[in-house]
Amino acid sequence: MPHTPSYPRLSAATGLRLTPQNHISPSHHPGKCTGDNGDCHLSVKTVIGTTTCSANGFDCLVDSFAAIAGSAVILTRIDSDLNVTRRFFRARHNPWPHNSSSASYSPATPPTGPELRHRLISPQKSVRAGSPLGDLGESHTARQRTKAATCISLSPDGRFLALGETGYNPRVLIFSTAEGAPGNTPLSSLTEHSFGVRAVAFSHDSRWLCSIGSLHDGFVCLWSINSKNGLARLHSRNRCTSDVRDIAWIGNSVVSVGTRHVKVWRLEPVLPSSPLKARLISDAANTGPKTLTGRNCLLGNLMDAVFSCVEALSDSVAILCTIGGDICVLDDNDRMQQLKMVASVDFSISCMAIDNVTGSLWMGGKAGKVESLPLGVLTQSTIFPDSFHPPASPGLRILPDMRKVPDVVALGVLPGRIITVSSDRVFRFKDVKRSEGVVTVDADIKELPAHNGAILGVGILHQPNEHDAAFMTWSANGTVLFWSLDGTCKETLVVALNLPLYHQGGALNELKVLRASSNCDFYVTGDKSGQITLIRNKLCTYSCKAHDGDINDISMSQQDANLVLVASCGRDRICQLFRKTGDELSVLQTLDDHLGAVNQISFLKDGSTLVSSSADRTIIIRSIVLGTSQSVAFIPTRIITLKSASPVAFTTMPDDADVLIISTLDRQVHRYNISSGCLTHHMKISDPTSNELFTLSSLTGKVFSKATTRIPVLLGVSSTDKSIWVYDYENCSLLAKEHGHTEGISDIGVIEHHSENHFFTGTVISTGLDGTCMIWDLSLQPQSIEPTESSYLINEAQTLKTSAASTQPLRRILSKSEISSLQTSLEGSGTSMTPTRNQSPSRIRKKTSKHALIQTPKLVGTDKGRHVKVTSVLANIGKEDSKAQGFAQRGPEIDSQARRRPPPLDARHRPKSVSNLRDLALPAEQICEILRSYRKILNLSVDGLTKGMTKDLERELHLTIRAIGEKAERHAVFGQNTVSEETSAVSLADQLEKGEYLEPNRDY
Repeated sequence: MPHTPSYPRLSAATGLRLTPQNHISPSHHPGKCTGDNGDCHLSVKTVIGTTTCSANGFDCLVDSFAAIAGSAVILTRIDSDLNVTRRFFRARHNPWPHNSSSASYSPATPPTGPELRHRLISPQKSVRAGSPLGDLGESHTARQRTKAATCISLSPDGRFLALGETGYNPRVLIFSTAEGAPGNTPLSSLTEHSFGVRAVAFSHDSRWLCSIGSLHDGFVCLWSINSKNGLARLHSRNRCTSDVRDIAWIGNSVVSVGTRHVKVWRLEPVLPSSPLKARLISDAANTGPKTLTGRNCLLGNLMDAVFSCVEALSDSVAILCTIGGDICVLDDNDRMQQLKMVASVDFSISCMAIDNVTGSLWMGGKAGKVESLPLGVLTQSTIFPDSFHPPASPGLRILPDMRKVPDVVALGVLPGRIITVSSDRVFRFKDVKRSEGVVTVDADIKELPAHNGAILGVGILHQPNEHDAAFMTWSANGTVLFWSLDGTCKETLVVALNLPLYHQGGALNELKVLRASSNCDFYVTGDKSGQITLIRNKLCTYSCKAHDGDINDISMSQQDANLVLVASCGRDRICQLFRKTGDELSVLQTLDDHLGAVNQISFLKDGSTLVSSSADRTIIIRSIVLGTSQSVAFIPTRIITLKSASPVAFTTMPDDADVLIISTLDRQVHRYNISSGCLTHHMKISDPTSNELFTLSSLTGKVFSKATTRIPVLLGVSSTDKSIWVYDYENCSLLAKEHGHTEGISDIGVIEHHSENHFFTGTVISTGLDGTCMIWDLSLQPQSIEPTESSYLINEAQTLKTSAASTQPLRRILSKSEISSLQTSLEGSGTSMTPTRNQSPSRIRKKTSKHALIQTPKLVGTDKGRHVKVTSVLANIGKEDSKAQGFAQRGPEIDSQARRRPPPLDARHRPKSVSNLRDLALPAEQICEILRSYRKILNLSVDGLTKGMTKDLERELHLTIRAIGEKAERHAVFGQNTVSEETSAVSLADQLEKGEYLEPNRDY
């Protein structure tokens, strides 16, 4: 097998090959790899929709046609009754093909130019162990390994399917279309293109395959195909820097067309005259690929034309069409490459197909027009003048009308029918009829519906329902489709979107969210303008302006037939609560607790709890309150504040609604207990192969249970690398990860199936912004089918260990009174104690600058009628007196060294003096004011006093009264009778001791 070109200097120095290998051994990560651990398998079952946007993404052969859908290819076979059978082909980013493909150049043969397109490796980069250059493909991020299918081709013998990709390290994959052949393992994987593959085409004998790269790739490659095993070998190649739109084979030559480009590439087979020359030619061919020769065609008056498609009419004649509506014939007899224009139509041609049965050329293009021309008109030898455009043939049929009709981007011919792929991604089948030499088509006899644009969400429907559908999907233009699990469309609903009264120019309304009732008898929608709509029987029964911006989410709760609640949230930071009464919605409550846009809202615990998450990093949990006259309200009971990042999505497990699973922007998934609001677990979302972190934009939980075995599974999607993640909820291990969409994944849903075997099976539905909906088969196998008693004990011990590790640490801090009592008992026992220093102050006092001239005066209220704060009054008690006393007692000046000398140890623990509290009038007035205010609070408050609070208040009041009495007796001794005998504090204290005011048995 020849080798790909390598950098000669590094190859000569190290003997290593720079081209990434095609034969890659899969990495095994127990419990983390996709489908390789035997525990979880996630495989594509059905793909709805297509990403075909040109004729290169569609091909037709006999009774089958193939189209691209994301990173997959749909091969559809249709019978006479228009029943379709689908197969899917898709390869992961590191496939293990059946045929090992080596490099196309030998290291001993230096390349002559194409090596410049390979990336050079800096010698300073570290080399991993396990591969010669550290596995170059694994050093790139997962988002760079995301690929999308761009072009396909079916071999004329129907045995092979070629698929071209775009993205990092694009490939040309060759699959086997035989019955029973795997759709996820290609026969060959070819990596000669660097930026993307624009078109692929098989030769008429299926022995050759031509692939041409995108504009930035600039290479055209010719591969020889082994008809037995599909092994591909690079035969020749060359540079092609033009913008190529399409390629086709005519005989042993390839015609490429594009922007001001028509070129014929020649395959030069060498026929040896003897076995010895054949062996020499074979040995020379193994040294490296040849240079593919080609010659441009003279365009003449068409030098500014853009050729959109090309089809082979014979081994030497090809038909070319332009986006201007010109139809040309390329005659390559005797290698003349003569190009002439033979017809013209009045619309832009984007695709065409030749029907040999009716002898017609079918063309499709702008505004959904489909037109046919007899081949006899095209094969005439008359060359029209450059300025002459012949009229269209009278035997044509134009379909359909010009009013808002999508364009036809691809076209194919089936027996008695034609199939078109329009820009709205819908496959349409039409019957072909021939009457009196005129070929016509009937109206559409069958459609394979799909969404016209990005699919914004998926909703799992309750069973049974009136549509007999399993799930529904909706797009921004208001189209709602109901599907079965086999991809059959059961019903279509179109939601009328009203434009706001004052809308900006070009800003159209979009359907954002849709929710269905339990039996699908009514639907609630929310759009971009903030309108919420109630739909019943495909008619709008109620609509109102609920938000000032986009409606991000809607949740419904049906507790009974008389109480149906609807909650909505939007970008205007508002949550609205509605109640459905008949065919209308009445507003019950407007919740404005959040400070940022509210991205999700959901009813939990059978509608008794309402949870909403916002971009302000808070999640508010509200509980339902039922009042009189059937009034309903939700009161906030707990607020969970996320310190790391804003929440993106949240969900709960079906059997554990008390645990909230939250995905955040910092690429983590947290678990919070709703009752306590405590964080119980968190994990980082990382790829096991590249250790790159990802954010899960959508979450859903599912518990697969059977008999005594249950497997809780957490599913999420990442729009960064367009992947689906399946986690084991209990041990947080990655079970499966798969790719399929080419753009961001908008939503995900899961449906459980009950099977007779020991496997747990389900269906995963993912919707993407690329307009495709993928249906996946999920298969789970438990670790132990019949666990023994010891295994239950082990699982229980592990569960207890995990729960204890995830809880908050235990703490019990002794109070000062407890520490004082312990110290007293310790001193009484005769044990000497080492003096300890005081605790650090709770707040460092702010130092005033020595350069300050005037100190800011502090205003203290002295009037009886002035109201002052309790805290400020108590803080300023005695400050002025202490300052005066300090200045009065200040002695002579001392030196700075003595001033800095620390006080002795016993002085640091000496209690503060209270002799500076001389003025008793002001504190007495303040205390009286405080007591009057406290009595008012006692009368107005509905809360009760605790036992400890009552005991402390009674003790402090008793001690204060006794101190007042002793003070009054001392003043009476000196002849200062300040109080009367009836109201003396001593008598009050005696009454307290007798139990007239306080309980006698209370400990003070």
